[in-house]
Order: sequence, then structure tokens, then C-alpha cells
Amino acid sequence: MTWRALSAWPYVQATRDAIVANLTHSAGYLEAYLALYDEYLPLLQKDVKAYIDELKENKELTLEDLLKEIATHEKHLVYVTTMVPNSISVGAFSLSTRKVRETLVAKRHDLAEQVKLLVADFPRRVCEKVNAEFKQINKQLAIKTTDPEGIKAQRELIESLPKLVAELNEVLDTAYPYFDALDKMARPLVRPGRTVFAHSAPVHVHPPPPLPAPPLSKGRSHPRPHPPAM
Repeated sequence: MTWRALSAWPYVQATRDAIVANLTHSAGYLEAYLALYDEYLPLLQKDVKAYIDELKENKELTLEDLLKEIATHEKHLVYVTTMVPNSISVGAFSLSTRKVRETLVAKRHDLAEQVKLLVADFPRRVCEKVNAEFKQINKQLAIKTTDPEGIKAQRELIESLPKLVAELNEVLDTAYPYFDALDKMARPLVRPGRTVFAHSAPVHVHPPPPLPAPPLSKGRSHPRPHPPAM
């Protein structure tokens, strides 16, 4: 007897329909599990280098803009550590999600740290510029000369020092808000009495309602169940 003939038997058809229905039912668990990470796809797909390069190229970017970027990253870092567990129950199985959690936390932490480096870069460049100017002044003042023109040049330099120092101080003043911001960033991400980092308790995917017993009538099929509510 051929398979075509066997497949026409009501019992074979009912068994096949039951297998298809059970597989479809079980797929709901996997769909629910994968749906848990949909909201983190933009974070996983984000290119850190391209993101930082874009910030560097923005000449109108202010300290306030950078601080807003950092606040956004740190807020989402707390959210990730709160919402993504170390393990998850999918039906009868327990899956370890520690690596996923660590990857998401590391990516968001790296984004925040890279923006902080941009905040630190501005006062660093300002200080390097001011230091270079003072080194040049000291170099010129250290020149020993008895030449009338050289003496005149040094006298003019000395007379201009108050103005030069005032101008350099104005340049240096632009770095102080960045220093203040960096001092505030040095505080740990801890609240009094507890850490902001989240619990790592398992999250359970609740199963859908049980399937009805498969009918024996020919052509009967079961509808595809919706993923369980999260």
C-alpha cells in the first residue's frame, strides 16, 4: 500500500493534523521569546564608531547636548539591567540569557563612555593650546640678548604679558564647565541603600491555553494560536 493511500485514512489524517497543530502551538513559545528582544535591536545594530564620528562632525554640538546624550545612554543602561534577566523560562525549558544581557549592557555602557570622552576632549584641547602658548612665552623670555632689537622685542613682550595672560585665561575659562561636568560624572551609579542595577530574577513566558483534542474528521485543521501575552 502506498503512502498516498495511507494518507487518505481518517486516522492518519487526524494524526498529521495533530502534529501540525502541536508544532504550531509550540512555536508560540519561541515567538514570544524572540519578541522580548525586539526593542533592543536598534541598540545591537548601532555602530558606535559611526555614532561618535557623527557627534564629532557636528560643529554646533554643545556641552548640554553631550550631557543629554550621556543621560539617555545611562537611563537606558539602568533599564536594560532591570529588564533583561540572566535566565528565562520558555515553556518547560530554562534558557540562560546572561550573554545577551552582558552584550546589551556592555554596548550601552560603551556608548555612554565614548560620549564622556568627547566631553573630556574639549578641555584637554583647550589646556594643550594654553600650555603651548605659555611655553612659547617662556621660551622667548629665556632668550639672553644684548642686541638692542632683541632687548626691545623682549620689553614689548613683557609689556604685552598682562593682555596675553588675560586672553589665555578667557580661553581657559571655556573649559571650566566641562571640568564641572566631568566631576559630576565621577559619581557612581548607586542610590542610597541600593544599587541601580537590576535584579536578575528569571522572567517567565506564560504558556497559551491547552489545545483541544484533535478531531478524527477529514480535512479538520487547527488555527494558528497567537503568541502568549507578555
